[in-house]
Amino acid sequence: MASDISNFLNFFTKHDNIVQIKAGEHIIEKGKHDNNVRILKSGEARLELVHGKGFVDLEPGTLIGLMTVPIGRAFRHSCMALTDCEIVLIDNKQVEFMLQEYPTFAIQMIRLMAERYNNLVDLVNYVCPPNKYPVSESEIIDLKSLREKS
Repeated sequence: MASDISNFLNFFTKHDNIVQIKAGEHIIEKGKHDNNVRILKSGEARLELVHGKGFVDLEPGTLIGLMTVPIGRAFRHSCMALTDCEIVLIDNKQVEFMLQEYPTFAIQMIRLMAERYNNLVDLVNYVCPPNKYPVSESEIIDLKSLREKS
């Protein structure tokens, strides 16, 4: 896995759009939006989940903003630098190009999305254990209509 991350980061060693983020500063802020997916090139960061009730610590090679930037939504979570970090900013056009031209980039994105999905399911199951909260038909949530309301 470490060699996968090294290979992945090699795409960005000479990238022009690298920003420095100091420990304690936000890499992304919940509710804000821009058109850049971020790659944590160096340092450590923490992605807060579910209104700060959960978190995932991020390592170099992690994509940040992947779940919202390509579909034009505001960030759903905040991410803060735990240490000084180097962040590579990649705009939507670059992301689309890389998905088409570099299968390793696409594989890394799929792995990250699967990991984030599984982390969220684990957190939901922890907060609402399936055996503790029986759900009646009227309590089932239609996520599509819920999204349309927000």
